[in-house]
Amino acid sequence: MRRGSEAYQALDGEANYHWTRETTDYVLPLPTSWEEFRASRSRNIKESLRKCYNSLKRDGHDFHFRVVSDPLELPAALTRFMALHALRAEASELVPHANVFAEHRARDLLYDIAAAPTEALSLRVFQLSIAGQVVAARVGFVLEDELYLYFSGYEPAWGKYSVMTTTVAETLKWAIEQRIRSVNLSPGTDVSKTRWGAAPIALQNGVLVSPERRSQLVFRVLTELNERSRQGKLLGSLVARARRLG
Repeated sequence: MRRGSEAYQALDGEANYHWTRETTDYVLPLPTSWEEFRASRSRNIKESLRKCYNSLKRDGHDFHFRVVSDPLELPAALTRFMALHALRAEASELVPHANVFAEHRARDLLYDIAAAPTEALSLRVFQLSIAGQVVAARVGFVLEDELYLYFSGYEPAWGKYSVMTTTVAETLKWAIEQRIRSVNLSPGTDVSKTRWGAAPIALQNGVLVSPERRSQLVFRVLTELNERSRQGKLLGSLVARARRLG
């Protein structure tokens, strides 16, 4: 949660709430048109957008972008998304990514949200299809006038066409058309978020621990183990650096 927010202040005074690590969230304010948005981006992202669209066109590939929101169609869309997410995670030649939906609890959560949309939270699956096959997908949540972009997946064979960049670009176009005020690209710093020129927002993570003695003990032990692990990694990196300098 954001530092200084009402929720932060409320939990800050809770005896059994413990602040843990900090992370950075990335929020992208949207103007009233795609042309205005694109014109305000950096030279690098403009070039990336040009290449991702032109590369498909050059090789004779037409794409179709679709936003799935119908509760009757969402289960199939989520199943395809999870298959693409797994394919991306298994691609050894790309930057490593974990398969977040390998556990059934993570899959069941998305299916449950899709089956029971509310005014406060509704799920979308953004799909990019080529030759009738969905080759890239990203899950998102619409919260009033904000779109939160969740995990993604794509066919590694189509990676040379930057199909995920195209998917995100088409999603932003859709969000602008829907008069969505901002798009949250999700926490965590990586180039797929920073390249869009999103505003960084500092978030503070925390854990609410049961007041029971056993829970308090388990939390202290886990905290100690995490700290020792962090120090071990830091020491290892310092030793490796010293060896390189030597």
